[in-house]
Amino acid sequence: VVAEQFKLPYQFDRKTAVFSLSSAILVGVGAGFFPALRASQLDPVKALKGD
Repeated sequence: VVAEQFKLPYQFDRKTAVFSLSSAILVGVGAGFFPALRASQLDPVKALKGD
């Protein structure tokens, strides 16, 4: 969209964009989901106490 709007001489490959976006989403979900899953299994009182 940006290359077309500003008439840049760049050819955009959709496969690269899809691969990049899906990789970023996968890493983001993995980095957020698994620690949250572990944290949800802790006892809140013990987690706040630090033992």
